[in-house]
Formats: sequence, structure tokens, C-alpha cells
Amino acid sequence: MSNIFSDRKRGFILVFVLIAALLVTSVSCNLLNFIIGDDEPDEPVIEEPVVEEPVVEEPVVNEEIEEPVQQEEPAQEEVQEPVQEQPATNLSGDELYLVEGKQGTVVTEYYTYGVFVVGNPRNDCMYDYVQYDYVAYDAAGTELYSETGGYLETALPGAQVVEIIYFPDEAKDAANFDVVLSPGECTAAPASASTLTISNPMYYADEFSPIATAILNNSLDEIQTDVYVGAVAYDASGAIVGVGTSYVAQVWSNDYTGVEVYLNLTENTVVDSIEFLPTHSYFSEVGRDNSYFNTVYFGEDLPWVQIEDSYETVFYLINDNTSQAATDIEYRMTIVDENDNVLSVESGWVDFILPGDVTPVYISAYLPEGTQAYTHFVELTPGEFEDSPFASNPFTTSNWAIDESGWSPVVSFDLANGSDKAVTGLEMIVVLYDADDNFIGGGYATSEILSANGTAYQEVYVNVAGEAATVDVYPVVDYWTEIEGWGDN
Repeated sequence: MSNIFSDRKRGFILVFVLIAALLVTSVSCNLLNFIIGDDEPDEPVIEEPVVEEPVVEEPVVNEEIEEPVQQEEPAQEEVQEPVQEQPATNLSGDELYLVEGKQGTVVTEYYTYGVFVVGNPRNDCMYDYVQYDYVAYDAAGTELYSETGGYLETALPGAQVVEIIYFPDEAKDAANFDVVLSPGECTAAPASASTLTISNPMYYADEFSPIATAILNNSLDEIQTDVYVGAVAYDASGAIVGVGTSYVAQVWSNDYTGVEVYLNLTENTVVDSIEFLPTHSYFSEVGRDNSYFNTVYFGEDLPWVQIEDSYETVFYLINDNTSQAATDIEYRMTIVDENDNVLSVESGWVDFILPGDVTPVYISAYLPEGTQAYTHFVELTPGEFEDSPFASNPFTTSNWAIDESGWSPVVSFDLANGSDKAVTGLEMIVVLYDADDNFIGGGYATSEILSANGTAYQEVYVNVAGEAATVDVYPVVDYWTEIEGWGDN
């Protein structure tokens, strides 16, 4: 050191002082380093990933209505699509996980439901038939009920799946619950979540039947069938206050269809937003042979009329097969307003079209209060061909009349059976037109026993707007029809 005194004693003292000072400095530096972390490697800065909105192909437009456009101010009740939250941490990185912020209970007047959403982080495979177990607790944390062996619908790549638990009476006071997933194997998928997208979400408040509706778009070049759609309702704070699910029979390639979901809602809550989560079900398929519709197809007439909150319409299916009956055709009708918001979705089955015959399907649909329909479109799922009990339609009608003096108009007529078989449960469809041949309503009913080669007086209550000048009556064989000596009936 350059500043040592010549006196040895003082030198010893100075050395001692310097050593002490160095020790104090070293301890201080180490203490400072410990506090500010200089001796530890810098923590990496974790940046939130930038999530880009997926590019969704625009669906091919049905001829009946224009391409749906997301409306900023829906006509019925404004609801916002929830901002998609970042998924909860998935420890394994490649297995199903519970989505954070999307789990809760819905408490209605009579029932309590558990709601949770499961996410698939994989983009290369799907989880099918996933088992889960749950334990329900009350507000104090006391276990109320547990169950094993629940199963989820298919979690497509990138999909989120809504699941509803129907709590039994033992768990009606459940405030929260834990879920354990058993994902199983991730297998090859025929589609991904990005091929099924939602537009035009709507909520229609109703004391007895609140519903959520939307447009479901398919960007694949092939049909997707039996699509499972979950709808979750949130209040302004983001808490889950409602839930429902529905199945969509089909959505055609590069096309769209309507979705309607009835909601279970927590009492005395206000819905602020609706989230729809589509995915596949156990029975979903991609691709379908549509050659069936070369033989079975729509008639040209698709009339409708709105009578207060009731939408009355009829469409006709023609079977060009002259030797077999067309059977088991599923239909799906979507009614929209002028902004392409879905007002109602009606679905059902055309059970039987006799060889070479025309069968009408009459629909009377309830619309949300105060809404005005603009148009509708119908989609079909291919059915089968089967042997027919009759070579052609043996039923005819005559002597119709309409009586509007009662609480509801009724059309009467004589129904004749030209076959040698007694028939019960024949569907009778009535279609009404005014003097200008405008469709003004109709209705349907089921016949009592009709003896072989016999005639019976029949009545059908109808919904009608205006004065009827013409009545068409169509006797139709359906699922409930019993024909003497035919099949197992």
C-alpha cells in the first residue's frame, strides 16, 4: 500500500484499520448485492403474447338472405361478446385445462347448475369422450356432494367446451366446486375450432324461456354435422349468470345456419354479454353424400306470414322416387330479422313421403316479443328410401269449410281413405290462401281411425291472417301413423 507510516506500531495500527475497513466494505457490498439482486441472474422479462384474431373465411351466402353482419346495436337487446380471456396456466402444456374465469354456479328457482369451460391447447389433435370428476361445496367450504364419470363433448383443436353439471338435491346449496379431468389420448381431428365461428350473438329476455341466438359459420369445404354449441351468459362484472347448450344437425360447406339456445339463468340477474362456444359432439361427421337430394328436393313455394308474435310458414318436399318412400329427413329452419339476427330456429323430421308424392311441412314458430321477421331459410339432412305401404297417396279430401266464430278458427272437411287398409294417426296439414292467392296461414292435426275405403269428418284448428278463399288439405303419413297390416304398428 502506498500510504504506510514509517513508524512500525502506527503501521500495525493502520494495517488493522485498513483490514477492518475492507471487511466492513465487503459485508456492506454483499448485503447491498443481496438486497438489489446483483449477485443473482436477471429475471427474464415475460411479455404477454400478442394474440391475433383468427382470419375467418366469409361464408357462402344462402340465396334467401344476405350474408350476416355483426350488428353493433341489435334490435332486441344489446349484448356484447365477452373479450376472450387468456387461458389458465396449463401445467402440462399439451393437455386439456380448466379455463380461468369460466367456472361458476347458476341458481334458478328450482335447480342449481355448475358451469365450467375446458380448453384444448393443441392445434394438431382432439380430445374425445373425456371423463371428469367433481366435488361440490357450500359457501363455508363443506363438501356437499361428489360424483365421478361425467363426460365432455369433443374438444376440437383449439376449442373450448362448455359443460353443465346438474347438481342433485344434496348439492342444491353448492356455491363452488372442484373439477378433475382425465383427458386420455389426443387423436387426429377432421376439423378444428377455427372452422366453426359465431356471428350476430343475440339475447332475448323472457320470463319463462330466455334464449340466446347466433349465426354459426362453417369455413370448411365439407358439411359438418351434429355440432355441439354451448352458450354462457355473463353479467356486467363478468360473472357467469346463465348457461345452455344445443345441437346443430348440420352446417353446410362454406355456409351458415342459425343457432338457438334456451338459457338457465340465475334469478334476479341482468345479462350483459353472451359467449357461444361451438365444437363437435360424439356423433359429428365431416362430409356427406348429398346425391339424395337429386331425388328429394324443395318445391318452389316458400311463403310465410307473421301474425303478432307467430311466424306461419309452409314448405314442400317432392319425392321423385316412384317405387319407394323417402324417410327420415331432418330439417332445420332459421328465421331472421332485417339485420340478419336470428329470431327463431325450428327443427324436426319429415318421416314419410310416399312414392311420387308431395309432402308439406307446416311450421308455426313463436318469435321473441316485439320482433319483426324478414325472411327464413331451410336446410335438410339426407334421409333414406324405404318400401312403401302404398304405391301412391290413397287419401283425398272434399267439402271444406272454415268457422271463425269460436276462440280459434277451425277448418272442417271430409277425409276419404281409398285403400283397403284401416289407418289411424294420419297427419292432416291445412294451408290457407286469400282471394289473391296470398298465403295467409294454416295448421295441422292428427286423424282418428279411418276405416278401409271409408270417409270421416275431420277438423283442424288454424292460425290465419285475413279471409280464406282457398283451402288445401294434405293427408300425410308420419311416424305416428298406424296402417293395418304394415310393419310393427
